[in-house]
Amino acid sequence: MRRAPAPPRGARGRHPDVPQERARDARPGRKPQARGPHLAEQRPAGRRLRLREHLRDARHRRRPPAHPRAQRGGTPRDAAGRGLSRRRRGRGLARRHERPDRRPLARRAGRLRAAVHGRGLHGRGSALRQDGRGLRAPRGPHPARRDRGEARRCDARAAQARGRARTPHDRHPGALRRARAPQDDLDGYLPKLASGEWLAAYALTEPQAGSDALAIGTRATLDPATRTYRLSGTKQFITNAGFADLFTVFAKVDGEHFTAFLVERTRPGVSTGPEEQKLGIRGSSTRQVILEEVAVPADAVLGEVGQGHKIAFNILNIGRFKLGAGAVGAAKECLQVALDYARQRHQHGRPIASFGMIQRKLADMATRIYVADSMSYRTAGLMDAAAAAIPDDQPRRLIEEAVEEYTIEASILKVFGTETLDFVADESLQTLGGYGFMADYPVERHYRDSRINRIFEGTNEINRLIIPATVVKRIGRGRLAYQDFLQQVEREIADQAAWPAPPTGPIAREIRAADVAKRVVAYTARVLIERELASLKDRQQHLEILSNMIIDLYAMDSVVGRTQRLLGHGSQQDDELRIAMTNVFTASANERVIDGARRLLVNELEGEELRRHLRLEQLVPHFPIRTIAVKTRIAEALVARGLGPVFLR
Repeated sequence: MRRAPAPPRGARGRHPDVPQERARDARPGRKPQARGPHLAEQRPAGRRLRLREHLRDARHRRRPPAHPRAQRGGTPRDAAGRGLSRRRRGRGLARRHERPDRRPLARRAGRLRAAVHGRGLHGRGSALRQDGRGLRAPRGPHPARRDRGEARRCDARAAQARGRARTPHDRHPGALRRARAPQDDLDGYLPKLASGEWLAAYALTEPQAGSDALAIGTRATLDPATRTYRLSGTKQFITNAGFADLFTVFAKVDGEHFTAFLVERTRPGVSTGPEEQKLGIRGSSTRQVILEEVAVPADAVLGEVGQGHKIAFNILNIGRFKLGAGAVGAAKECLQVALDYARQRHQHGRPIASFGMIQRKLADMATRIYVADSMSYRTAGLMDAAAAAIPDDQPRRLIEEAVEEYTIEASILKVFGTETLDFVADESLQTLGGYGFMADYPVERHYRDSRINRIFEGTNEINRLIIPATVVKRIGRGRLAYQDFLQQVEREIADQAAWPAPPTGPIAREIRAADVAKRVVAYTARVLIERELASLKDRQQHLEILSNMIIDLYAMDSVVGRTQRLLGHGSQQDDELRIAMTNVFTASANERVIDGARRLLVNELEGEELRRHLRLEQLVPHFPIRTIAVKTRIAEALVARGLGPVFLR
């Protein structure tokens, strides 16, 4: 017998006459995906070398116009559908790129920059979804600039997809900078940054200064004769470094005064290291920024010498808020993928969405997302209201003070939002089983991309320390009506008749639980402050427990307030779903707050003093909730109706 002809090399075992529909597209729950242009590393070595030479001549390393291919991973084919050998491929490629036209390349790269800059890396419809997975980070400065119309369209789509609320930073574009840098510089920078013609980068982190930002080693020395500063140092893990045109660089003047500078990329002495090879967010550029005696004029100081920490920390506050809110958008995308798969995947003769454990996963994911969404809207509303109350003719420093006022809320949202995304990405992958582990499905990328969020903008551990530290600082300065509230709590513990009247309505228990949680947190914090104030900053495990209690309190208060406001403003089914998710989260958060208070008191007190303080538990309402039945109803509603208006996708 004659053997069947061997498949062409690179066709992965498929005969050229066999239809090229990939088997994985026929898997349960799998939607066929469009095959986009391919990455250089997926091409043969010789071809990759030629492409690199061509792109280097073009002064950037974006992908060239895609060579015709039948499917990703298959062999390139000619017009008749025949597979091309390596030799024929090489000749065709050489002819094709003999006289390269850079304009299509620049336009394509410009669209990519617009998508990355406008849509972000994590939200729904992110840039990494444009042509599948695994985009490599840009490898060098790129001359192509974004089309302004495309930038505006991308920004509008991104805002709509995320449901992003306006913030003080949105209301006053560049507000932090407008009060700082000379107006001539701003007139040159801001229009370019706003249109996307220029991109910027925030250069704070250094190899030896991560969480301890004030320990940076970058130095700035003033030359009085020329009125220029000379900057020397290395910045680490700088996002956008590969293509940014303007850097906000933090350095110490004379090794002492923490100061911010605006440094253009084109200045002599500015260079970047190689692209970092990252676990996730591979569509972003992350590099070192190296400053070697970079001369910048004195006017390049952003703000005042020695006051750069205010700018740095307020930028971090805004970044934490936006990161937490953006993570919620990515979590919704993960939930949607898991929900679609659970509907379509059948085992044992029925969809897996009807199995109890999968229903529990769907309900838990939806509940966490609804709570994080509520916290995002609440925080955005608070910050926006504070900014709106400032007349336009007032000093811009008031905007900075308004942002600083919500340091605690920004850190809370950052921690809760990013950990919600981690939880949802993990549960979504588990719902898809083996398919979730495969790179052909989007959950794999979300799982990798989500991990960095707990490190960005200050690790979640650092933010957990910031929350109680800021609370204690404000108590000491009298900015919180703390003592009066504690006296009320003492009266309620001693006499139940002093308890406030119980609330009424469909979520009365949840309102009561949130009110009691405030009392528990305040009382426990007082015990800790009274006993450990001098050494409190070194009691990190104690602060972590207290911080988790504060986060749960803010989450409970936010979701209860949102549900209470929205009842009656939608369909009955929407109201029932909101109430069910509020019930589930409040019950679990209430238990965590009480458990945290008990652990702190047990670790700080003993004997009669401990028993006296544990009287606090008398305030706690113990209301049983049939969580299994409620979660089943939540999952059934999601399967029947989708995410719908409740999640404002």
